[in-house]
Amino acid sequence: MSGLRPVAGRKSRLPGLHRLLRDGLHRGSQVLCATPEHTVAAAIAVQRMEGVPDPLTGRTKSMAAVERHERPLLLERNHGIGEPGVQEPARAQVDPRVTQEPVLRQTRVGTGPLDLDPKCATLCRNAQRPRKGNRMPDPIDLHYWPTPNGWKVTIALEEMNLPYALHLVDIGKGDQFDPDFLKLSPNNRMPAIIDPDGPDGHPISIFESGAILQYLGRKTGKFYGSTDRDRIVIDQWLMWQMGGVGPMAGQAHHFLRYAPERTPPQVLPYAQDRYRNEVGRLYSVLNTRLQDNQFVAGDYSIADMAIWPWAQNWEGQEQAIDDKPHFARWLDEVGSRPAVIRGKAVADEVRNREQSPEEREASDRILFEQKG
Repeated sequence: MSGLRPVAGRKSRLPGLHRLLRDGLHRGSQVLCATPEHTVAAAIAVQRMEGVPDPLTGRTKSMAAVERHERPLLLERNHGIGEPGVQEPARAQVDPRVTQEPVLRQTRVGTGPLDLDPKCATLCRNAQRPRKGNRMPDPIDLHYWPTPNGWKVTIALEEMNLPYALHLVDIGKGDQFDPDFLKLSPNNRMPAIIDPDGPDGHPISIFESGAILQYLGRKTGKFYGSTDRDRIVIDQWLMWQMGGVGPMAGQAHHFLRYAPERTPPQVLPYAQDRYRNEVGRLYSVLNTRLQDNQFVAGDYSIADMAIWPWAQNWEGQEQAIDDKPHFARWLDEVGSRPAVIRGKAVADEVRNREQSPEEREASDRILFEQKG
């Protein structure tokens, strides 16, 4: 807690923070603050809390015990995100060794690797987020795994400064087929969200990454144009990604990387050439579009957030970009945005974790041999 100095005689300028911390600790939330003022206010609120119930046992324990054993991420930061000399924000740490807890289960607060259920880590971002009236909005529940489709939504949430609770859906272990998750996403694909403050103030669940981006754009009024004409252009390029870049790049990656590593190896030159060439064609279209536009739809938008997570892996799709200078410039410009960096980093600890040959084979069966 170095650097946290409560300000005597001064009320917090963050209405509802005490309630959020209290409820968050009870639910297992991990709270991040991005400015010194927010961190100080949060520290004051935490120090005033007493008798926090243990979410696993129901027993009441002192705030000192919470601070000693279950310190929220909130107290790990006391600088603004993006300030010079500041390290990237703290992230939930997930222990890949803990694998047996059911999906969508809330967990206790913690920053150590053994304190978090890898299938339901919780991450709430407080700083500079929109207010609803005189209180902070409730976090959006994001059911997620670190893949290009998942990154679309974490990037959007970071860009829009929306608080969110992160629930890891381990697609390599089959969490996407859990009955509770299928209630949110009947197509057994992540990401999916639940917004407790949906239309008319009632909760709503949404699946499909493109639909989620449109919803968040409408909800916040950010990155989705200001006129119907703007939104038509954005929607065109969003659908171009959903129907073209995503599926084609995904197939290219599968036949170029995964299929040759199967047992027995599946090296299919026709499929490799087919999808490699189609991805190249799509990136040529994008390069032409970006010749006269800084971003895909003119201004930076949810269309860029949808395309970039797939396009940034152009090397894995065996593409060349030397002949696509506008595409290369756009990749760098979008990829250097602080919110994009943060969004792509969410749960990156579990993305490339080591697997035994048996675990890899079981994961491949789940991912590539689904029949219904």
